[in-house]
Amino acid sequence: FFPMLKDFLQTYKYQEASTADFGKVAEKHFGQSLQWFFDQWIEDGGMPILKWAHDVVQEDGTWVLKLEAKQEQKKYRLVVPIYVHFPGDKVVVRPWVIEGESATRSLKLPSKPDSVSLNDNLEALVILKNLRAL
Repeated sequence: FFPMLKDFLQTYKYQEASTADFGKVAEKHFGQSLQWFFDQWIEDGGMPILKWAHDVVQEDGTWVLKLEAKQEQKKYRLVVPIYVHFPGDKVVVRPWVIEGESATRSLKLPSKPDSVSLNDNLEALVILKNLRAL
């Protein structure tokens, strides 16, 4: 990320640069089209609203975390961290890639957690709302 910013600043030093100019430099550094990103965050604006719910169940002697999410309004491409809190202040963090209107995810756990939360450190730009229980 920082090498990309440095390249952008050096390339357009003392010049006007457009969002499209920034996009070209970013795509060069990330090696893929970022049009979805610019459409989602720059052109359309707004903030994603994610309703979510979870359940922890035991299946065949293994604890399983089941998650469900639904997006309100626009459908964003998101990566939201899942925080699984265990006894003794142990925390496991896993990414949850959400694309489209709804998403589900299951994680096998080593033991029953004390709690489950999303985005504890505000890593993702998203408004979270509790959904009904699974």
